[in-house]
Amino acid sequence: MDALGLYALKILFWYSDLWKDRYVKQYDLAGIPNAPLRYRVWGDPNIHSFLGSGIRCGEDIKGALQAIGKELTYFQRILDFGCGCGRILMFVESDLHPSASLHGTDIDKEAIDYCASTYAHRFQQNRHLPPLSYSSEFFDLVLAIAVFRHFNEHDQFMWLDELKRILKPGGIALVSVHGRYCWKNFPPRERKILETKGFLFKPLRDPYHRRVFPQWYQASYHNRTYIIEHYSRYFHILSYLTCEIENETDLVVLQKR
Repeated sequence: MDALGLYALKILFWYSDLWKDRYVKQYDLAGIPNAPLRYRVWGDPNIHSFLGSGIRCGEDIKGALQAIGKELTYFQRILDFGCGCGRILMFVESDLHPSASLHGTDIDKEAIDYCASTYAHRFQQNRHLPPLSYSSEFFDLVLAIAVFRHFNEHDQFMWLDELKRILKPGGIALVSVHGRYCWKNFPPRERKILETKGFLFKPLRDPYHRRVFPQWYQASYHNRTYIIEHYSRYFHILSYLTCEIENETDLVVLQKR
């Protein structure tokens, strides 16, 4: 992205933040992250779009849990892994049990600082690779929405093993991935890789994101067969839900044996 493009983006950020107070009141929120944070998480600084995405994700998470006979109130310790600036947690926290504890972790220090100063939960920055600082079998629910779709093949397995470590026996992990809907229109060569190998890792398309995120953070794509074969080495797969998250990304419902 050239200097002119960056300047135009800064103008867009400034303009979109003019409406923050109105939306805070409308949705009765503790706060709304600034435009650069919204853009890093959602790819669009528009507040209405950002909040709408969080609402839809929250509803999709609750729907996926209900499909296995559980509600958010069932869980006592919840981790929002890759919580960003709170896009999803702001719309699920009211559904938790009053005695539940919600934790968030992310590689983005600015996002974590924002969450820690805005929400009455526990937040910490994590590193590129495991381990997390939590003790083994600490959580009974882990949300990993829009996280595994940015790991390379090696790193995703390391993080699956880490999520297994911090989950209690019987605990649930919800992991979203770029499934077929997201890659069905890729060039023939890339589709063939996904249809045969089942995994493809490629650079982020947005020049701004390429400037902001580290080299290891790119875009990964999966097919269903690959997920079933490889993720089942770490967890029992309760379900694979196609286009479950915002009618676009797939959701894998995992349970620790």
